[in-house]
Amino acid sequence: MSLENGDDLEKFFRAVVEAANCSMAIEFLDIGLEKYIEKICKNKNIELSEVLNKIKPHKKTLLMQYQEELRTLKNKNTIDFVKKWEWVGTHFFMGQPLTEDKAINELKYKQKKDKGKESIVPADFKIAANIGAKMAFYRSYIVEQVDRVAYNYWPPIRKIGEENGLSWDEVISLNHYELLVLKDKKRLPDNFKERKNGFGTINSAGLIEVVTGEKLKIALNECQQEIDSGITEFKGMVACKGKKIKGVVKIIEESKNISKMNKGDILVANETTPDYIIGMKIAGAIITNQGGITSHAAIVSRELNIPCIIGTKIATKVLKDGDLVEVDANKGVVRIIKK
Repeated sequence: MSLENGDDLEKFFRAVVEAANCSMAIEFLDIGLEKYIEKICKNKNIELSEVLNKIKPHKKTLLMQYQEELRTLKNKNTIDFVKKWEWVGTHFFMGQPLTEDKAINELKYKQKKDKGKESIVPADFKIAANIGAKMAFYRSYIVEQVDRVAYNYWPPIRKIGEENGLSWDEVISLNHYELLVLKDKKRLPDNFKERKNGFGTINSAGLIEVVTGEKLKIALNECQQEIDSGITEFKGMVACKGKKIKGVVKIIEESKNISKMNKGDILVANETTPDYIIGMKIAGAIITNQGGITSHAAIVSRELNIPCIIGTKIATKVLKDGDLVEVDANKGVVRIIKK
């Protein structure tokens, strides 16, 4: 039975867990590779960003193929194009699928071209860069394939919600165990109604607990990092180099908020995922809290040639919508010009 048919939810969830484990393994390897390259850079007196900027997937990922086909799109085949790439703009069960209007609108924003010299990796880094290129491909490819297949499960999950009087937002607030219980036993978790006011998930030793209310506040406080309210400048790692960019901050916590971005705005997120792609294309620069050298933000920004700083840890906490900032993607510095 094919997972793409959308008719075996339990089998699909098991496959997703396996895929997530593979992706997480690459994330851990990413950290080790970054430290290794950083060490060589210090010994050779080479800027880390000079090397990282050259690490791109060794083969085209699904989203790269999408961008390639989009550039050659003509009105006569828009319907077939959207049917093939409808999952673009979604991430698992989040986001919004591609439409003809979105595809046509996206064509208005041409990809920035890298006018620099051909990207040549220094000899000392060729093996590490080659490993990074393969890690970048597989990390992106795994997530994109999961999103593509997951989109086939939107209709049956929507149906489960409708049969139990739940909206789409309500049904996707359930984790995969809870969703299967709802499907088979028509039973909702005890704290389900409380989730409309916010909820979080704690995974401990393989046990998943969804917390709400006071328990959620306590968990968030434990994770909260003290931030100096007077911060006017902070740093991160350069994922894609570029000239200094000034722009207005737009905090994008979920892809459904992409619509508030205007061309040239600075996209600020905890991290980016495939459903952020349309917003990333029009961003003047991208800043994230998290991310490594093979993270989604790093790979896509290099592909689109958009200045990007990752791993700041505090960007979404320090910055607010409407702040005017300067992004120096050569030094990895974000400077607040005006609050």
